[in-house]
Amino acid sequence: MRDTINNDSITRDTLAIEEVVVNKRSDALANFEAKKAYHKEIYSLGDDNNMIMFGLGIGVNIQKVYNHFSRRGKGSRRLQRQFEREYEEDLVNEIWDPLIAEYTTLQGDSLAKFNLYSKPTLDFLAQCSYYERVAYVLEQLKNYRDSAAIIHERFDLSYPTHTTPHSSLKEE
Repeated sequence: MRDTINNDSITRDTLAIEEVVVNKRSDALANFEAKKAYHKEIYSLGDDNNMIMFGLGIGVNIQKVYNHFSRRGKGSRRLQRQFEREYEEDLVNEIWDPLIAEYTTLQGDSLAKFNLYSKPTLDFLAQCSYYERVAYVLEQLKNYRDSAAIIHERFDLSYPTHTTPHSSLKEE
């Protein structure tokens, strides 16, 4: 930004623009439904329900039987399970992130390691009340602070430096 001085006033060469706020998080169910709509071919390939139909006789849907045993069908079902795990993780984050933002002061690396150490499952969060969730956050925060050095050491991805076998040999 460069300023130029005219007799009694300063004018700027740049323009100010309005601030834009981007919210990363959206509804977990909406994201899951959008993925299902975008990847509808995967859901049709992985569908192995109603392969055999009973009515006036017995009917077999050959395409569903083929997709059940084919590599593409198995890969599709694996990807569907991955989408479901991501959906569950998003649901946990929708409940967990506001709690830790309100009841902890952790930031950055400590917050990430606290999440790895103490993030509960969706079943636990669905079964307990708000009071129990807050009590869990505070208990886990206390445990984390008591043993932060050990936790950081466990989750540290850097490897200790070791000497190579040839470095200890002396040249003769």
